[in-house]
Amino acid sequence: MKVDVHAFGPLREVIGEKRYQCTLESDSTVGDLLDRLCAEFDGARAILGEADERDTTAVVVTINKRSTKTLEGRETVLTDGDLVRISPPIHGG
Repeated sequence: MKVDVHAFGPLREVIGEKRYQCTLESDSTVGDLLDRLCAEFDGARAILGEADERDTTAVVVTINKRSTKTLEGRETVLTDGDLVRISPPIHGG
């Protein structure tokens, strides 16, 4: 299956473009996608964290405009054609 990844901030710089299409096996999860990005792009691990510690709190991950925090987090299953946005957390005050 293919998912469209839109990267923002430091991850965009690491990937080298805003939009990236990633091919994954069916029933892959958000965690699988993050692991794949870390394996494919130098510097992604520094942004996304180590696999055993990664809980998607270092970045905001949405799937089709829904936060993974309201879904199943790293265990959220992706489907073909999903739009995954990965951005740094936004802080304000």
